[in-house]
Amino acid sequence: MPRGLIALSGAVFFAAMFGAHHTAAGDTSILEYDSQGRLQQLRDVTTQSGGAAGQGTAGAQEDGGNASGAGFNPALWYEPGEVVVANAPEDFEFTASLSGFRTLEKLEFKALRINLLRLATPASMTVPDAVALLSSRYPGVLIDANHQFRLQRGDAGESEARAAIGWTDIDPACGAGLRIGMIDTPVDVTHAALAGQKVTYKSFILPKRVPAPGDHGTAIAAMLVGKPDSQGFGGLLPAAELLAGNIFTYNDTGGEAADVVAMLKALDWLSAEKVQVVNLSMAGSDNRIMHHAITQAAARGMILVAAVGNWGTEDTPAYPAAYDESIGVTAVDSQSSIYSYANRGVYVAFAAPGVQIWTAVPGGGKFQSGTSFAAPYLTAKIASEIAASPGASAEYFREFLSRDAVDLGVPGKDKVFGWGLVKQPPRCAPGDSAKKP
Repeated sequence: MPRGLIALSGAVFFAAMFGAHHTAAGDTSILEYDSQGRLQQLRDVTTQSGGAAGQGTAGAQEDGGNASGAGFNPALWYEPGEVVVANAPEDFEFTASLSGFRTLEKLEFKALRINLLRLATPASMTVPDAVALLSSRYPGVLIDANHQFRLQRGDAGESEARAAIGWTDIDPACGAGLRIGMIDTPVDVTHAALAGQKVTYKSFILPKRVPAPGDHGTAIAAMLVGKPDSQGFGGLLPAAELLAGNIFTYNDTGGEAADVVAMLKALDWLSAEKVQVVNLSMAGSDNRIMHHAITQAAARGMILVAAVGNWGTEDTPAYPAAYDESIGVTAVDSQSSIYSYANRGVYVAFAAPGVQIWTAVPGGGKFQSGTSFAAPYLTAKIASEIAASPGASAEYFREFLSRDAVDLGVPGKDKVFGWGLVKQPPRCAPGDSAKKP
């Protein structure tokens, strides 16, 4: 079993464990990364609403995990005073300016075939009212709030990633020739579990924003492609190539969030790179432009594997997991019992270990739980099957993986476990008996 938390020193310990250290004056010390994911020194910032350090948020629930579901509305997570518009007609920008809207950013996503406008709303207008006004004038145009997404992690635990699912004999060459994508927080590419591995890292946050800490992204990256003999972190496809995009920043309430614009930047990059399977260990509200982008990416052959959310509710679906183009993954513990905070719903496709997982974090390791840490198992399994089924859709993989899933809960597919626990190891593992789809 893992050996407890690796010792860290001083402020680095607090930043790696909790993401930030807050002083009485409101200052925050965070871990910084360069554009290649190399861990830099601690940086002290003062978080102010609307300032460079702030991401801004709306709604009462800050953390993506451990929510009871009561009064819980991720539709209220959005960038204050911003709306986004996809493929607007020529007169849109001018007409909007007459009503007080101001263009903040123009972006062209060639792979996704989306031209995006990021607009500031008039000072006297709420974001929902702004969306309603513009939509009424241009009913055929995709217009929405610049919604935010949150990480789906929770409390601590006690199992190594490979041991948790029984894939302990994975060959170090497993994953050779495969390309996997992930969109998450920063990744510390200098970590012992990732140094020397095939990891390409890019950040897609605005220059004045402060990047979120890298404990979540580093953990997911190491689960996917970490060195198999690196202090128990155990990558599932250690020889695969990983393209990792950071979209998460610190916000002014001390949490970590990412918006639709950053998501599209990362998704367009991965789509242009022809990455066929992407891990999304995050959750947020339905968003028209986000859904359109995911539809475009899926049409280019991309499979998106997403955490079903840690809100503990069936009433509020988590996106992007709930889109038909995605494969939603829930978390179970070592006894195949459902993670207590996992969402439920018809969009839950499969279950995988996600409770009490030993993960890599900048400077060492720690135990983490959540549907975030279940998703990489499905990402790795699907990636290992891609070569045998080029161009296959998410629906195809749902059907294929359901054949060997261990049924849990009520017989058949259900809203808690989906089709059940995926136990069949990646195709390249020693003794793999999986039949070609």
